[in-house]
Amino acid sequence: MKVTVSKNDLKEALSKASSTLGKGEDITSHFLLKIKNETQCDVLSCDPPRMFSITPLAGVKCEGEGQFTIDGKRLLQAINSIEGVIEISYTEGDISFKSSKGELSFSSLNPDNFPPWENLLSESEVANEDGNFTTNVMSDTLLNLKPYCSQNEQRQPELCMILFKEGKAFACDGFGLGMAKSEDFDDVELKIHYKDISSLNKFLKAYEGEALEILTHEKATFLRVSDGSTIGLMNIPFNMPDKITTQYAEAFEWTPRRVWKFNKVDLLNAISFLSSGASDGDYSISFADSEGEKFTSPQLEMKPSSGKGVLTCSLDSISFKPEEGVEVDPATIENLGERMWVDRYLQDKSEEGDDIASWKFNFLFMKRAIDVLSTESIIFGCNQESEKRGYMVFKNLTSNNVDVASVVGWII
Repeated sequence: MKVTVSKNDLKEALSKASSTLGKGEDITSHFLLKIKNETQCDVLSCDPPRMFSITPLAGVKCEGEGQFTIDGKRLLQAINSIEGVIEISYTEGDISFKSSKGELSFSSLNPDNFPPWENLLSESEVANEDGNFTTNVMSDTLLNLKPYCSQNEQRQPELCMILFKEGKAFACDGFGLGMAKSEDFDDVELKIHYKDISSLNKFLKAYEGEALEILTHEKATFLRVSDGSTIGLMNIPFNMPDKITTQYAEAFEWTPRRVWKFNKVDLLNAISFLSSGASDGDYSISFADSEGEKFTSPQLEMKPSSGKGVLTCSLDSISFKPEEGVEVDPATIENLGERMWVDRYLQDKSEEGDDIASWKFNFLFMKRAIDVLSTESIIFGCNQESEKRGYMVFKNLTSNNVDVASVVGWII
């Protein structure tokens, strides 16, 4: 068997396939090249125990049919040092790698020992018939929800994932909940382990704007784009508790008791300024902004590392100021954060609960909610659940029209 291909085409395919290449001492550290005919060859890779990919090799000329493996790390190193056309030949367990600069020999292992992902793929069925789910939409969702995935596999394995279910996507670590929704999610049922998100994002970025076909098997789920490139995910045996996917599912429509809008840079600078004077490991910030004091700025406070006095920082909030004589309908505002901000201004507060004049939040939780946002302004609201508990609500609309809402706890 022989494969002839340009260095650039090979490098591009291996770059994509390397995101699921294993790092052990077994066959999963090898690429598997599968020759299908004279002009078609796929590169397969597998990162045990959860991930697998197929990447078609472009511009290839092949001789013979069959499959063989080649050491992944060494192959990637070799192609970075040469240019031009490359010949990879396989004969009775030995591999010859030829370029205009010279020839190398590589080890090869029995391809029959490669994990049987292809068998699972051949037995899978298409789960999303409408074809509206795209790599961009999924990438937006993973970016915004990854900060909320639990990483405690020993105590919370059921939370170590992003779950797509009933038109929404969820991630929760017990302290904060991130949710996303899009019309493109309508027939998407999917679990993505937090450890797989990085490799999956590389796949999505490589095929930006492509439609994603979802294929399901009782043991695995596969995502495939139009040229046949495929990434496989081993199914997660745990289920996210129903309470998580139902209790706050309507937060997309909520207008909290208080809503603020801040410049993102100013807010992050204020947090950084205060924390520089606080004790290491102290992440608690007090937020004070009474409705009864109309001409004062919101005040942030922390305890100093010295234990004496109080660290303070004022922050300018952005007020909604409608045009005189122009009626504003929040329902016409696409961005849910902006809609929440305007709706809060328009609603009558006289029949609502008491003013939330002051409360405390963990600034690490606050930052993870806003670090993923590319907007210049941050809009969030807060509500009081009980005498000692409440939550912050963040909302956003991504560039690919994915609505994102997150609920992050705070303590009075």
